[in-house]
Amino acid sequence: MLNIVKKIFLKFRGSRDGKSLFEKFFKDNFPEAATVFLKKNDFGEVRVLKIQNQAREDLILFIDDKRQCGTDLPIAGVADVLKLFKHSNLIVARVGNACGFALAKIANHPAVSRVDAIEINPVMLEAMKFFESRTGPLLKNPKIKFIVADAGEYFSTAGEKYDLIDIWVRSAEVPYSRPLYEEEFIGAVKSRLSKDGIFSFWMARASSPDFAEKMRRRLLKFFKYVSWHQPREKYLLAADRPLFL
Repeated sequence: MLNIVKKIFLKFRGSRDGKSLFEKFFKDNFPEAATVFLKKNDFGEVRVLKIQNQAREDLILFIDDKRQCGTDLPIAGVADVLKLFKHSNLIVARVGNACGFALAKIANHPAVSRVDAIEINPVMLEAMKFFESRTGPLLKNPKIKFIVADAGEYFSTAGEKYDLIDIWVRSAEVPYSRPLYEEEFIGAVKSRLSKDGIFSFWMARASSPDFAEKMRRRLLKFFKYVSWHQPREKYLLAADRPLFL
């Protein structure tokens, strides 16, 4: 299955030909693949593919033909970041929820009392349902409050304070993701953090080292401490207190 993921990534990371190329690629290489969900709106085309590989069946989520997540790879999460907090009843904001894997990990953590899941594209809430075998029914989880909104506008106007704001975003080249990399947005996030709060930021893995370093320096304009939690994953932590895991 990892070979499938590698093929998909290499084929479509720079593709702009759209659905026809995408469907031809899967028809030629994975004739057993089937689209189980497909919906398009102003934020792009969301697709869930089911792929049968020998005895294993996997679901993979795409937005505009770019792979986002799937059941074929280990779940990445932020549960270890929660160890940085010495208290419980944590209130968390999560932006960019994709399949919902990390969201489920956060919500199921015993130290977390509530998660505000902020999603700009309402179609993503429909797509999440296909991954409930791994996440559970997130839309019915009493600890999760879904907020369909632009994250920048939300943090600029919301009165809520958060212990952790965790953001997983696509490439800065994507129009609706680009503002999340800007200083105005970082300032809005900082204003919504509690005194000992942490900002965790997952950049697109394909981001260049130079861009990743630029982002780290940008965060240092707002936070006293910024460190790489998982350098290969382009995962930054920022806070006004020392960060030790």
